[in-house]
Amino acid sequence: MTTVPPAERPDLQTVWLVPTVDRPVHLAQTLGALRSRAIPYVVVDRGEVRERLGQARLRAAIVHGGPVSPILLEVQRWLADHAVPTLLLVEGLTDLYEASLIDRGAHDALSLPVSSRVLGSRVQALLRVPRAAGWRPPGGSLVLSSSLVVDLGRRLVAVRGKDLPLTRLQFRVFLVLAMRAGRVVTRSEIAKAVGQDTMSSRSLESHVSRLRLQLREAGAATTIRAVRGVGYVLEVSGHEGDDTAAPGTGGPRSRSLHSSMRGALD
Repeated sequence: MTTVPPAERPDLQTVWLVPTVDRPVHLAQTLGALRSRAIPYVVVDRGEVRERLGQARLRAAIVHGGPVSPILLEVQRWLADHAVPTLLLVEGLTDLYEASLIDRGAHDALSLPVSSRVLGSRVQALLRVPRAAGWRPPGGSLVLSSSLVVDLGRRLVAVRGKDLPLTRLQFRVFLVLAMRAGRVVTRSEIAKAVGQDTMSSRSLESHVSRLRLQLREAGAATTIRAVRGVGYVLEVSGHEGDDTAAPGTGGPRSRSLHSSMRGALD
């Protein structure tokens, strides 16, 4: 953990800056906004967040992410569990995901890149939010169809009411694909999103093959299709329910995704 307090005062709690991906340019901009306003901050590694939350004096948190991913959701959930006012900085943030992240307990979310002026004003607004002791976010599910549901709180994927026996990594891979159902997700995007930047193509293919097998054995019409030389796409079949519009199209499943993202990834 790296501490950089530009104007540290004993009566002022620090702001945590939590990078979940490596984005030096965007991170430098955020650091500049904090320094220009003399806001004490600590850069905290994402792997240390959960352990340190019960010990540190914490005023607010800024989570620096790439696209919405399981790791970003996980960090946000831990912060929400401790009622920490949180600003999420996300690449390619859509209206749907912004509303869902706010529903899950984030106080604000901005799409990267963002101007220094806007970022600075939103950070100042974040610091005016009081911490509410004892607050916990609601649980929830990611509903892909009437028979295929991701329980975010319990880390489970259920087909026709039956839980699939997934490993932690398999669940994360599936969640990355589920959050972008109907769209191709590259191998590198999946690897980074699940925190396995060095995962080989063969290893990822093995996890996807096991996911396909479990979905098939459970009777799901949904499948994971490989796109040669690119990545994978989760295809949700219309035979599994009426709510089969692709995410982001404004159809029934898009509304289901919005409400279900209120849940927290444990």
